[in-house]
Amino acid sequence: MNSKKERLGLMDSYNDALLIREILKEVGYKGELVDMDLSAQEQRKFPTSFEGLEYEQEYDTLVVKKESLGPEHEHDYNVNILPCIAIILSFKFEPATKKDPENVQRVLNKTKVKEMRDRLINPKGHMHNTGTFVGILENNEKSSYKYNSAGKFVINYRHVLFSLIKSANSFIDQGQSTTNIDRQQKTKDILNKSREDESYCADSFHRCIAALLAEKGDRPFVSVILSNVPKIVAYEVFNDANEKQTKPNVEQVDNAKENSGKFTQDEQLSRDISRTLNDDNTSPLFNRVNFVTESDPSTIIRQSKLRSLMEKNMLKLLHKELHLNQKGCAAIIKSYFLAFRNFYSDKIWDDRKDYLLTKAIGFDIQTRLFDSFFKRTSNKEEMVTTNNHQSFLNKFNYVLKESGGQFIQIQIENTSKTLDFRSGTKNFGSYSSGAGIKALEDSIKEVITTKIIDYHNKEERKNG
Repeated sequence: MNSKKERLGLMDSYNDALLIREILKEVGYKGELVDMDLSAQEQRKFPTSFEGLEYEQEYDTLVVKKESLGPEHEHDYNVNILPCIAIILSFKFEPATKKDPENVQRVLNKTKVKEMRDRLINPKGHMHNTGTFVGILENNEKSSYKYNSAGKFVINYRHVLFSLIKSANSFIDQGQSTTNIDRQQKTKDILNKSREDESYCADSFHRCIAALLAEKGDRPFVSVILSNVPKIVAYEVFNDANEKQTKPNVEQVDNAKENSGKFTQDEQLSRDISRTLNDDNTSPLFNRVNFVTESDPSTIIRQSKLRSLMEKNMLKLLHKELHLNQKGCAAIIKSYFLAFRNFYSDKIWDDRKDYLLTKAIGFDIQTRLFDSFFKRTSNKEEMVTTNNHQSFLNKFNYVLKESGGQFIQIQIENTSKTLDFRSGTKNFGSYSSGAGIKALEDSIKEVITTKIIDYHNKEERKNG
């Protein structure tokens, strides 16, 4: 279960032993569930009779009338708090496949299911990760899963429980494990036979499967159920819930982490520096950092990108190795970017459409070169003044220009291309990957390394 390569699919949820255990917990079984072995070896047969179990369970319902939802709504919403196992049994979970592309759900993402399962087992701060389930229910009074006359959602677990037990014991007699494909298919058939034909999961597909595989069949889900509606409504619900789906921005994630005590010192440092660079009116990134999810043409770099580049290429040196504080780190990084802007001109810095300098690839290269241009000193206070804007600019003028004052042209290894940041963006799209940027970095360093050493030697002679 802990393999790094483990990927959990829908068939893993058709584990009769797992389903039996979770149903028994829901109907009040007090015996030792650990005796009901889920492993493939030496499985014990399940009991075929129990005493004192409440097979029929009722769940309260809040009905939200369509009139209160607005004129575009055609159906009432039944809102229940249902345990995961009740949802798994009552609704079909049918992902689209090449064979059946018109099924409601998207193709199951096995990696996503595993990540959700692992977070449910070891929350690590994700205590609010309950989720909302949405489904459509064919409400049949003869069904094991229905709304009764009092409006409560009623589930009778008896029939499906004993059907699963009978099937599981038969396969155990044959020596078949819970991962046997025939055994899993039989379990799927039992579940689908107990469900109504038009009862479908419309949203929260991955989360429900993950909760079951985490052996948390009792995990509650806020459940919105539309009763006796056409299957097409399930498509509408799924599309409404996912078409414009956006993820929280970095600031929102940080605030959540900070509130739950999961915000690391490194994350706080890069967050504070990115804010400083954006808020300082003398900074080259003043009001140019995008802190939200939506694109913003007035900005030139996303906060998430800026922070990851600083953490990887600048703060490892400044903070972790040299132990500079937040103020010192911010001052040096600001000076470094400001020197690039002044060296290449405001026009090139501000125009990320036509020039590479402030495209993602340009910022990546700038931060990768930081270690080459940064000058170490024994005194922390001297380190900030030594690496000020003017000192970086002087170094750029010596290293990135020819003796005659022309900007150097970097020959890209194994190609006929040359690069300087005054170049247009054409023909460099293929270098946006990690390997491509590394190739550009290596080509630049091959040219500038000797010149940087010469510059430092020259400075030492002048000051010596």
